[in-house]
Amino acid sequence: MENVGFETSDTHTKMVDILEKADFSRQEFILSPMHFGVPYSRPRYFCLAKRRLLSFQRQSYNNQLLWRPSPLLENDAISYYRYVKGTGSPLSPFKAEMVDKAHSLKEGTLRYCTPREVANLHSFPEDSQFPQHIGLRQRHALLGNSLRIAVVAPLLRYLFAEPS
Repeated sequence: MENVGFETSDTHTKMVDILEKADFSRQEFILSPMHFGVPYSRPRYFCLAKRRLLSFQRQSYNNQLLWRPSPLLENDAISYYRYVKGTGSPLSPFKAEMVDKAHSLKEGTLRYCTPREVANLHSFPEDSQFPQHIGLRQRHALLGNSLRIAVVAPLLRYLFAEPS
């Protein structure tokens, strides 16, 4: 399960109750790509669940909400996670004398990332493209709602790992 802000919802409470009644263990995380060395911050809620007889590798984290990825990385080399070159910057440096003045995109002090730069941050293949009829705003919206593989891959490896 993945969502933004889900951990504080009534639906989360209902989901936890259903998982417990169905004899599932769960491990919950609030994770951001920044935890994995990716210069992009959008914390998301993730819940992994297994039937109790198929225990997690680190059972001590069962039924907890963790704000760090440490159980996911304990048996994983951090070198798997890398910054993707060519992602650009959403902010350019200000001159010292301009810091207190209002700035705009038109003045050239800020710029938006291009859809390709955002796709790079999410590890989309270089040759991936949107259909021609998808406009710029919708491309940004679709990319903004997508998940970063550097976050999902360790979650899946951890979910399917055998207990140690």
